[in-house]
Amino acid sequence: METNNNSFDVIVIGGGPAGSTIGSILAREGRQVVLFEKEEFPRHHIGESLMTDTYWTFQRMGLLEKLKASPFVRKYSVQFANAAGKESRPFYFFEAIHHESAVTWQVTRAVFDKMLIEHAAEQGATVHQGSAVIQVLFEGDRAVGVEVQSFTP
Repeated sequence: METNNNSFDVIVIGGGPAGSTIGSILAREGRQVVLFEKEEFPRHHIGESLMTDTYWTFQRMGLLEKLKASPFVRKYSVQFANAAGKESRPFYFFEAIHHESAVTWQVTRAVFDKMLIEHAAEQGATVHQGSAVIQVLFEGDRAVGVEVQSFTP
């Protein structure tokens, strides 16, 4: 894939949760973002149990209302088990957090990842799926671009 576009402030390599999140936030804050993900979403991944502190990141990236409207199971507590299988008492988030952020979600990763990468595009990031970054291009010590191989027509 050959693109000589110098109008991007940020190149994000990878569209998983971290890449899509930073792509969304930076695009919302006015940066010109291009994101390259080697796979096409949705992709198979094991589910994810989110924790309450993710609320603030989802709010910052403008995803909170989509999560609230999603079919993901809401999670109100956690419980731990030791190696012998003995379980702790449940830790209810509302006991420590007196805010709506005391609820989080159990997500299906394939659906969640797709939601995140699509949201990054909706926020203004230019997203290329099926495009693997082969190498970062440098001029001296400064990264100035990437070489990308596209797997989609």
